[in-house]
Amino acid sequence: MASQANATTVTFASFGGSYPLYLIPPGETLYTNFSSGLPPGAVGDGALYGPNYGTQCFGGNCVASPGTGASSQTAGQFFAVLPGQSETFTFGSPVKDVDIYIGSLDDENSLTINFVGGSFATYTGDDLASVSGQSTPIPGGPATIFGTMTNGLWTFTDPSLDIVSITLSEGTAISSNSFEVAEILTSVPEPSTWAMMLLGFAGLGFVSYSQRRKLAGAASA
Repeated sequence: MASQANATTVTFASFGGSYPLYLIPPGETLYTNFSSGLPPGAVGDGALYGPNYGTQCFGGNCVASPGTGASSQTAGQFFAVLPGQSETFTFGSPVKDVDIYIGSLDDENSLTINFVGGSFATYTGDDLASVSGQSTPIPGGPATIFGTMTNGLWTFTDPSLDIVSITLSEGTAISSNSFEVAEILTSVPEPSTWAMMLLGFAGLGFVSYSQRRKLAGAASA
């Protein structure tokens, strides 16, 4: 993982795990399910695709592909970046975590979490394939669209940094792969966090004001 923010935690819940397919976990807010097109703040060359993938079955476990309408929360279409493409989704205000429903994880996928202040954390498909809870076709092997059980809900959070945007991109080593996302969710910082930030800003303002008064007093003496 190439990263400048090393306190970020990543968790995974499969489509058959803690959260039913495409449902919104408690405490999270829907940023987009792509039902009304691309959300504000989306910049890049990715595109929306229709529900034409049906159901995938691997090792006797069947999950609906992104966009197949598996629940009322599903868009009926999903977003994807193809080889050589990228897309950045910028949120209206900083958020404390991001949840992403990812389908067909592969080793050409690249996901960057961008934080307030310019730091970031980047994960390849292989990085995500090493997270506890998912499984690849070959134990210890690379993520691949063939036989993977890595489809599901990925959560990214950092206790000390808020997230301003995410960037999805797909490499060019395999022309048939893409980075597919069915839904993006976020949660805003707790009110107490905002209060602490405001107090911090107020404190900085008070210090600056006090220093200006001292300088003015010294100049007039």
